[in-house]
Amino acid sequence: MSRISIGMPCYGRPAELRNALEHLAAQTCRDFRIILHENPSDSLMIGELVAEFSARGLAIDYLRHPEQIGIVGNFMSVLHAARTEYFMWAADDDLRHPDALAVFLAMLEGDPSLSLAASSVEVINLAGATIDWQLGFSRFTTGASTRETTLQFIAEPELGGKANMIYGLFRRAHLLEALDVLGGTFPDCLGQDLVVLAAFLSRFRIAATDRVLLRKRTGSYRTRPLAKRYPTDFGFTWSHYRSYLGGIETALRDTGILQDARAILRARMIHLLGFGALRRAILRALKAETAVAVPPPEHLAFAWRDQRVKR
Repeated sequence: MSRISIGMPCYGRPAELRNALEHLAAQTCRDFRIILHENPSDSLMIGELVAEFSARGLAIDYLRHPEQIGIVGNFMSVLHAARTEYFMWAADDDLRHPDALAVFLAMLEGDPSLSLAASSVEVINLAGATIDWQLGFSRFTTGASTRETTLQFIAEPELGGKANMIYGLFRRAHLLEALDVLGGTFPDCLGQDLVVLAAFLSRFRIAATDRVLLRKRTGSYRTRPLAKRYPTDFGFTWSHYRSYLGGIETALRDTGILQDARAILRARMIHLLGFGALRRAILRALKAETAVAVPPPEHLAFAWRDQRVKR
């Protein structure tokens, strides 16, 4: 039996899925099985792709749902189908460095107190061009206190891409335990992935490598990192704040750090409504809204250029 399950919720997009499977087929660690569950679409090619890659030796458990169960439903479907010690979500357009699974597994096996291993991220657009890097998630590696790690996570802007740590490698039992706090699934609020990570970080130790082991695709042809135009801002509007706060309050119940988290989020919203609003107005007037993408050092870069996403 494989030790790692890769849960891949899928909806159409056969070209992107082919690239994702090519990257998984190239993994140096072979101790995994893919659980691919498809929300039905007009495409009839997904089953054909599964048959093709299965014939090439890739272990895939495939299910096409008889009806749409939504994104969250499909994310939970692949998780509940897993039976292995380790679990990782992978979107059907994710591109993984060949060393990704080997690095993550070595991190978790090397330190049994860790429950999640993650990496830095390269962001690409629909054409496969790099538009940004989300770097340095090693800053969230748990030290002596899960409390400090969790509060740091909550304090940092969402625009830095910290939610992408949810695509790291989990100890499956601990992931299920964190989700149980939220009712057994992703919560019905803004920032669902952030809330799941907050529930997890407040209860379990994590580590992240600064190597870029994941290429994450945006849903646009944007060529500049527009998402970082206001990098110190909160990331949610005032109208969405209460929904996100409600999720965080559920995630952090019984942890002893909820009051501190509330204070951090309150201070961030005050900034957003005050100085942040003024600064954004000035940046718009100066037409200086777009940040410059800063690449990682060469030894941390993805550096595997023969399998870039194609359309």
